[in-house]
Amino acid sequence: MQNVIIQMGFVLITMDGLRLTRVKRFKLLCRACFKLNLDTERQFCDKCGAHTLSKVSCFINESGEVTFFDNPKRRVNLRGTIYSIPKPKGGRNNGNLILREDEFMTGDKMMRMKRIEKEKEKERNAIKNTLEGNYWAGGQGYGAGVSSLLYVFVLDPTRSHDVPETHFGTEAEGIINVDRYSAYKAMAQVKAGQIVLAFCWAHVRRDFLAVLTGWSELAEWSLAWVEEIGTLYQRNDQRLAVKENTSVYAEADKVLRAQVEHMRQRCERELTEPKLRLPQRKALTSLQNHWAGLTVFVNHPEVPMDNNEAERRQRGPVVGRKNFYGSGALWSGRLAAMMFSLLQTLQVWGLDTGKWLTAYLSACAKAGGEPPPDPKRYLPWNMTEQERENLSMAKRKPPDAETPDHGKE
Repeated sequence: MQNVIIQMGFVLITMDGLRLTRVKRFKLLCRACFKLNLDTERQFCDKCGAHTLSKVSCFINESGEVTFFDNPKRRVNLRGTIYSIPKPKGGRNNGNLILREDEFMTGDKMMRMKRIEKEKEKERNAIKNTLEGNYWAGGQGYGAGVSSLLYVFVLDPTRSHDVPETHFGTEAEGIINVDRYSAYKAMAQVKAGQIVLAFCWAHVRRDFLAVLTGWSELAEWSLAWVEEIGTLYQRNDQRLAVKENTSVYAEADKVLRAQVEHMRQRCERELTEPKLRLPQRKALTSLQNHWAGLTVFVNHPEVPMDNNEAERRQRGPVVGRKNFYGSGALWSGRLAAMMFSLLQTLQVWGLDTGKWLTAYLSACAKAGGEPPPDPKRYLPWNMTEQERENLSMAKRKPPDAETPDHGKE
């Protein structure tokens, strides 16, 4: 997480007041074959099997490559190389020296290693290292008293429907803008009718583009459907542009509903054609099955036609997980999810994250290193207009309409 903060441009300071320019992580370097072992719990090198591992500091250089610093003055430990190796003894607790990793695969040592591995596997299943975790992103809510715009990231080892189901709670009601992932459809609140799923038209468009790229003979048919979806987006944008004018809005809404009905009838008509190809039938069947969720925006203009905004907000954590190798511990992953939620929410409210963090951490310093007495007042929706203006992002000055000609006197 410290590497992320540094890459974002923030100044990271230690408890002693020193500025951090880079954060080191330690790995094991084999002195025999010079292989860098990423697992710091190993006793033997995973390449040559020798017991010659030593800890070195690793960091990511400017080219994005993982490198390490090897102190040339550091001496190799020669312990155990002066005297002869004692003869091995029999028995279960003989205390014989283990010189290579493959010695663990014989006799009672193998049983001991299996027992240790079983305990580690149980621990992994209970904790689920965050490198294998999944970030669930949530955006703006629609309905049921949700009036604040915020983003929430939840870190969980699974992609089960239990994650959003538990997060929203049993009493949740409203509309969720999602893709067609089956976990959303399996939520108890959705089955009970408390939550309505608004599906994404961008994913539907992607279905027809897949037919276009995979079957050239169906290009004309696919492009026609892509144009239909583009027209639907255009009709909805025209309706939203005049929402303040009641009479003009009613006419634009009528045009939009006519386009929706036209697309529904075309879908049903083409599905009845006996010569319909398999990729065509697959795309149209998916469209028909998700039609109710795809048309939620018609009666709820505040709901977008796609979930592109939520996926854009999720792109940073997902790409970052591959760049900075995720979080090495469960607490670190949860901290990252909390920071993603905070920073994304500040950005969508137009606040400068540096100014906001400076103001909040200054309040913590005044409180003696504790959270301020009323931390909720630092939430964007609890601030006054003047407070949000003071912490807002600096706006660039527009270019001058007439650029002076410096060549003339």
